[in-house]
Amino acid sequence: MTHVGPVLSATIQQAEELRRLHTVITERDLPIPLRDDFVEQCTVIELHLGGDEFSSLSRRIKRYNALSGWIAAPVLIAAVVLYVVGKFTDLLPVDDVLALFLDPVVIAVLAVILVAVLGIALWMRSANKRLLGPVYGRLLERLTTT
Repeated sequence: MTHVGPVLSATIQQAEELRRLHTVITERDLPIPLRDDFVEQCTVIELHLGGDEFSSLSRRIKRYNALSGWIAAPVLIAAVVLYVVGKFTDLLPVDDVLALFLDPVVIAVLAVILVAVLGIALWMRSANKRLLGPVYGRLLERLTTT
């Protein structure tokens, strides 16, 4: 529950910024199509103004988000297997499965995967702050000074 506040706040802030962008575009009668998504709208604006700082960072964030999901999948599968083994101890060879997961090599691999996912999550948090902070600020400044 502790993450609901910041996520909701960021969503509201993006909605307000999207409204602000739409206002600037319509008041100045700029030939930029209006979009319902904040990131998509900023990408269209950047395409009109030239440059690729916002869209490049946005694409990188999306790629890293997908990568973190693919990297985390083995850890999730391992957790599900351990859960199933715990629930159906009479049907599965518990000792064999637990021996596999207690192998130091498997533990080390899962730990490295977990650390990689956490590292990517921290990078994404920092990149999102840059994207919605200074990168968006420069884009907005370019839009309002044209």
